Amino acid sequence: MESFAIDIGGANIRVGVVETRLNEHSALSKARIWKSHLWRHGGDCKSRKAAVAKLIDMLIKLINNMQKEHFL
Repeated sequence: MESFAIDIGGANIRVGVVETRLNEHSALSKARIWKSHLWRHGGDCKSRKAAVAKLIDMLIKLINNMQKEHFL
């Protein structure tokens, strides 16, 4: 089972796909990040709307990667 993870911080936004691996291990501590993207927005972000648009773009890129690699 895979899940999206999003971390919105003061200087960075990270998105990733987490493989929970629950079919192999009963503990979430065995989860791993399959792929992720980092945006160091710092002073780059002009508005919330722009930040949300960039976040959506990052998620779309992850979904495209998942489709390319037959991960979905």
